[in-house]
Amino acid sequence: MPYLILTSVISIIVALLALQNGANTSLNFILWQFEIPLICVILGSFLAGALVSSLILMYSKLQHLVTNYKNNQEIKRLNKQVDDLKANIALLTEPVHTVNVESEEVKVEDATTTPVDKPAEEKKSEEVVKVQ
Repeated sequence: MPYLILTSVISIIVALLALQNGANTSLNFILWQFEIPLICVILGSFLAGALVSSLILMYSKLQHLVTNYKNNQEIKRLNKQVDDLKANIALLTEPVHTVNVESEEVKVEDATTTPVDKPAEEKKSEEVVKVQ
């Protein structure tokens, strides 16, 4: 909204300036010479500046859109990767049952603790069941 107000004020000022300067003027461009009203020179310069600034603004917005699209794609890829990692964590934290076939005994261990983490007393008190 402030952009629209600012643009309107500048346009009114340029229009008033152009209307007050209606005299003919000589315009030289390379090899050509023109006799045109000063109002046309002022308005033509204003419109050319507005066109150039609009093109620059559109280019900048296009760059932001492309960057935004790439960032959104990266976010989707990373969210999928997070979901996959959460699924792997869920699989790894399930209880694990091991079977010792050589001694015909079955040992039940909890996957949240590893044999390295267990103290010596806990290792001795593991539940051992004879296989029949």
